Amino acid sequence: MLVVLLLAGAPILFGERARATEQAIVPLTPAQEQQVVPIGPAGGQVVQGATASQEQAIGPKDPPSESEKAASTAGKVTIGVLAAVVSMAAMAAQLLLL
Repeated sequence: MLVVLLLAGAPILFGERARATEQAIVPLTPAQEQQVVPIGPAGGQVVQGATASQEQAIGPKDPPSESEKAASTAGKVTIGVLAAVVSMAAMAAQLLLL
């Protein structure tokens, strides 16, 4: 076992790392480094700047209707029951496989 460890470390001890090849660094000019090519017709997407007052503009939010509240509650209950079923099934599978 000791011989294997010594042979594995032999390249490090005898300078194998000292013979590493150098890497060439090639500078890229800005024209070669990045080129932006438009896709689609000109003016397909327009970017407009926002002023400081527009950044913080918050519109009024309508409160949810009774049916939206009921649907949200039903969804939460369904997800909770499903999570409990999956948890119990996983527990049963683990107990059966022990």
